[in-house]
Amino acid sequence: MTVGVAGLEQDDPRDGKVFRDCDFCPEMVVVPAGTFRMSPLVWVLDHGEDEDPQHEVMLRSFALAVTEVTFDEWEACVRGGGCSGRRPYDEGWGRGALPVINVTQPAARVYARWLSRETGKSYRLPNDAEWEYAARGGRRSQWQGRSGAFARTAPVGSYVENWFKLHDMLGNVWEWTDSGAVHGGSWSNYPRSLHSASRHRPRRRVSDNSGFRVARTLD
Repeated sequence: MTVGVAGLEQDDPRDGKVFRDCDFCPEMVVVPAGTFRMSPLVWVLDHGEDEDPQHEVMLRSFALAVTEVTFDEWEACVRGGGCSGRRPYDEGWGRGALPVINVTQPAARVYARWLSRETGKSYRLPNDAEWEYAARGGRRSQWQGRSGAFARTAPVGSYVENWFKLHDMLGNVWEWTDSGAVHGGSWSNYPRSLHSASRHRPRRRVSDNSGFRVARTLD
């Protein structure tokens, strides 16, 4: 049995399960159902209008990628005839296990749809509430990150996992959600900007500090 953020008892044997639906699919973890107060608490500094007001949200269990989608995983999509054959620019930092960057939100959705076609499962971008809930990792309070550890993107898994077994939620790259907002802050932000409620709608469609991770609706 697990307990949600607001004390909601759960009894789902899938909670915390880590899995892959295919060899080239991102590693996923089952995030337990629960409720939480979305958006910042009063002590959180440097929050913007996009983060207000607070409201209670109840979420069903869902799966979320353990890390951001990597260049390798994106390349699998291109080789499989998806992602419009586009290979995003890596800024000269390398590819492989680094998070894919310089992708638009529509392009991230195309990747998720390709995974859905390949696996027969319902892949998508997380919504804003799912992303913030997952970033908190089961805590009532905001989860604060840190920057300055790297001067650019780091290989996925470089940042410590939270209680939901999710890595890099804060501080590697901003992450697209289905609303068109990006969440969490990146390697280029000050520490005070890295918290679980941090989000905004970027003016640029692509950036060297923005990527994404996928969610999956559970059967």
